[in-house]
Amino acid sequence: MRAVFLRMCVGFGLFILPLLAAGQEIPAVNPGDPLKEVLERLGRPQGRISRGAVTTFYYDRGTVEFVDGKVSKAFLVTPEEARIQTEDREKTEMEQRQQAEARRKSLLEEGQRELARLRDDKEFAGRSAADRVAFWQDFIRRYPDVDAGGELAKARGDSENEATQKARQEELQELKDRIREIEDRFVKLDADYAASLTHWKRNEIDAERRKLQTEKKSIEERITVLEPK
Repeated sequence: MRAVFLRMCVGFGLFILPLLAAGQEIPAVNPGDPLKEVLERLGRPQGRISRGAVTTFYYDRGTVEFVDGKVSKAFLVTPEEARIQTEDREKTEMEQRQQAEARRKSLLEEGQRELARLRDDKEFAGRSAADRVAFWQDFIRRYPDVDAGGELAKARGDSENEATQKARQEELQELKDRIREIEDRFVKLDADYAASLTHWKRNEIDAERRKLQTEKKSIEERITVLEPK
C-alpha cells in the first residue's frame, strides 16, 4: 500500500520527505539544513539550477531546494520508489523504441513495395521529369530507409536534359524568326533600290544588305548546330 501511495504522489507531482518511510535507513533532509550537510548525506546531485538566491539540486529521488545555502524545501521519495520510477521509465523507453523500430520496418517494407511497383509503371515513367523529381524527393522524405537515390538522380538528369532541349528549341525558333525578318527586309531593300534615283541612297542600301547577309549567314550556321542531325 505504501508503494501505491508513493506512486500516486509522484504521478500528481507530489514528493514526500524521506522521514515518512519509517524503518528505512534514509538520510533525512530537513528545512534549515546547510548545503554542505546535504551533500554529505545525499552525495553530489545529478544536476542543479540556480535562480537568484534559490538553488535546486536534482537527484534520482527528487529535488532539494536551497535558499541562501540552506534547505528550504525537500521533495524526495524513498530509494525503493526511485527504483520503481526508474524501472517504469526504462520500460516505457524500451516500449517506445520497440514501437519506433516497428514503424521503421513497416515503412521500409511499404516503401520497398512502392519502389518496385513504380519501376514497372509506364504511366509514371511518362510523367515530366520535373514531376518525377518532385515525387522522388517526397518519396525519400516519406521512406528515408529506402534507397531511391538512383531514381532521383535519373529524374534530375532527365529534367536537366529537358530544360536544355527547351532552351535549344526556343533559341532555334528565335533565330528562324530573325531569318524571316531579314528576308522580308531584303524584299523591301530591293524595292527601295529600284526606286532610288541617287547614287548615295543605293550605296546605303547595298551597305545594309551586306550587313544583313553577314548576319543571316551567322544565324544559318548557328541553326545548323542547333537542329537535330
